[in-house]
Amino acid sequence: MPRLRHGRSGVSLRSRPALPSRLAHGRDAQEMSELWFRRADVEICGRPPTGDDVVSMRAAERFMGLFRGRVDAWGALHGECMHERVGAGNYARHLGGRTSLGIYPLLNNGACGWAAIDLDRDDLRGAVRLFEALRDLGMNAGLYIERSKSKGFHVWMLFDSPVGARDVRRLCRAALRQAGLAAEIFPKQDALDGETRLGNYVHLPYFGGDNRDGRRMVIDPATLRPLPLAVFLDSVTTFPRDMLPLILAELPPEAEMNGHNLPGWFSALLASRIEVGQRRPTLTRIAGYLRSHGIEEAGAVELAICWAREHFDVPLDEAEIGRHIRGPFQRYGIRNAEPARTGEGEFLRKVRR
Repeated sequence: MPRLRHGRSGVSLRSRPALPSRLAHGRDAQEMSELWFRRADVEICGRPPTGDDVVSMRAAERFMGLFRGRVDAWGALHGECMHERVGAGNYARHLGGRTSLGIYPLLNNGACGWAAIDLDRDDLRGAVRLFEALRDLGMNAGLYIERSKSKGFHVWMLFDSPVGARDVRRLCRAALRQAGLAAEIFPKQDALDGETRLGNYVHLPYFGGDNRDGRRMVIDPATLRPLPLAVFLDSVTTFPRDMLPLILAELPPEAEMNGHNLPGWFSALLASRIEVGQRRPTLTRIAGYLRSHGIEEAGAVELAICWAREHFDVPLDEAEIGRHIRGPFQRYGIRNAEPARTGEGEFLRKVRR
């Protein structure tokens, strides 16, 4: 019997079984070896694989269709961008537990086939609250919660065809505000430009198929139990692209045009380049201004991340930006103010240019 070796997912990898002869004909054998394998070629939960553990090319292609993104690069688990062509073989190796696959969702035309909101805390209630907020806003299909590989959760939004990243990010921000949460949104950008050539990747669910601890698996929102890969693929839905404008039309505007100016010191601050050593105190000042003018915590974090990306000489980790912005909110709360009298609209336009 081939010797077993243990991967990071806790799944034991076996040598690959022979290809079914009926599939090996008419295709290059190496190509087929990437598309046909036993789920992870593994022993799952301490038992040897059975006929039910077979993952076919059809399953890999089905999964690829749901989580398709850029095809010229992918993200490795250790954080490296791999400038290689992405195909069904990558998805097959991911489902097989051999190579975790991170996909860049943002395409060159500013569209994406899916979006994800990354909640980096072990807060299942928060994830469900965000799920319900999206559903209340009108997204009644293609919506899933995944228990991520570490301590948090991903809320996935799957579409039947690519939608504008700007539009779906606006929907995500509205849902976060409604749920009272702050989290990262993927794609992180509305569009690519000369400085942002690929965007940011997200590692997909179901690495290694069904995992004994339920990590990296979609959960059933009704029972909060993980869904087996086969059940997910058989029951998955997507949200129609043509319905998204109807949802957006019902969302409140994020900023109102008004004639009130920001204070001179704050306008100068927003226009400045921020050096190392001034990043954290600057974020604290921004947080204080936003808090005192009635802007909610989740929106303040998103705005600060967007602004810092353009104005920090040396980037600061987005999680750390979030901590510095959230600090004043958590200590003092939000001061009630009338946004139309505070220049909020102008501030939002400055930050989002």
